[in-house]
Amino acid sequence: MGNAAPALTAIRLAKTESDVIAAIRDYLASLSAEELALIPGGFRALGLITIDEILQAAVELAQREMLAVAEAPETEVVRDAANVFSTAAIRLATISLAV
Repeated sequence: MGNAAPALTAIRLAKTESDVIAAIRDYLASLSAEELALIPGGFRALGLITIDEILQAAVELAQREMLAVAEAPETEVVRDAANVFSTAAIRLATISLAV
């Protein structure tokens, strides 16, 4: 796996909402087909990521992470994706408050 670290760094350094969205798109593009299949369906389309979709994905991935069995092979992917999307949601909120 290991795709989360660059995305998290880019998100934390993002100055604009567009920067956050670009980091999410790059993150999704870095996932294998198997990993991408674990992401909620509506968020797999790289061209359709909006702020609302990122916020929704953060919630859905957190729910999936809580339900995942610790030994399941997809647990790391879901945990990383939940971390990336929740970090993006927090960064988007911070950016919007600064405007």
